[in-house]
Amino acid sequence: MKSEQLQKLIAQLANAKTSAEVRTVIDQAISSGFNVLELLTYFKAHPRDIETKSQDHQNTISNSQKAEIVIQQLMAKLRG
Repeated sequence: MKSEQLQKLIAQLANAKTSAEVRTVIDQAISSGFNVLELLTYFKAHPRDIETKSQDHQNTISNSQKAEIVIQQLMAKLRG
């Protein structure tokens, strides 16, 4: 069950186009039972899992930025 939820989370993050969308997905994941540390550990180990598969990056955050944004937002959750 948890792996299905994780795959859904990864898909949502891959489709996120802004930092606000990334934050919303993270907040939903945490409220549905994911632990911030387990998410942080996963995305530090697998940053490419949330890359956008499309080549159209106009008006969206880039793949490298997306992984960095996810990790930054998870770190902020740990601190705050």
